[in-house]
Amino acid sequence: MEKRLIEQYQQIFRAKENTPTWAVHKVAPGHTQELIHCTIPFVGKFYEKEETKILLYASAENLTGYDGYLDCDEEAINRHRSFFDWSIANSNTFFPNVHIQPITNGCLAIVALYVYMKFQEVDTIAPADFLERISFANYCKYTIQPTSSKPNQDYASWSSYLAESHDYIANDIITLKPDYIIMPKTIYWTDREFIDKVKGTARIIPIYQINARNINLRIKNYPKMQKTDLEVVLADWCEHLNQNGINGKTKENFYSIFRYIDDVMQNQMR
Repeated sequence: MEKRLIEQYQQIFRAKENTPTWAVHKVAPGHTQELIHCTIPFVGKFYEKEETKILLYASAENLTGYDGYLDCDEEAINRHRSFFDWSIANSNTFFPNVHIQPITNGCLAIVALYVYMKFQEVDTIAPADFLERISFANYCKYTIQPTSSKPNQDYASWSSYLAESHDYIANDIITLKPDYIIMPKTIYWTDREFIDKVKGTARIIPIYQINARNINLRIKNYPKMQKTDLEVVLADWCEHLNQNGINGKTKENFYSIFRYIDDVMQNQMR
């Protein structure tokens, strides 16, 4: 699957001939007219054998202060895997760095595990081992070129910008054949006509982007799960959130995420 995705992404990227022009460009001299190569999803080593396949989409990369570390196409095209492998080999963080912040900080990883546990029994598992069971990526395959006044722009509700990723998304779904796709609800509602056309038999689980703002403004309104009521593995993962800056009221309110996901799935699966 990984090899197939790389070949597909290379073909699509090449055909687009360094468009969209608003996307982040390389910084190496002589290459500043070229765009950073889009990356394929992370494909877990055991994903293909899973009975229930989950594809997890975050929104878009934050490349504020980009300094050229993705200028090499061979490195850029599978960067979630590269960052994951480096993190496992060289750091002792509980949640591996996968170059997608809400997964790296643990929040979206916990959401994915909670959904996964609706279909598969899990006793105890480390985040690195769990991520090898799913596939994940950013839905937006390009990042808007940062400026001093707008260092990081989210275009989850901009349909014309989202359309630049359609060919990649279609290939993701055709190749990975997910049973469930967890994704930002704003993107789903903005791009629903396209997604419903290409999703095949996959069921969509549209959720808020899992960041501090949404946790503390919207998700907190759902009842909090008590730690003692959570499966041991979920309680353990939640206890490690503070290692990546998820602490204080954000960590406290995060315990509402489980009832929120229950509500989304109950409504979406009707």
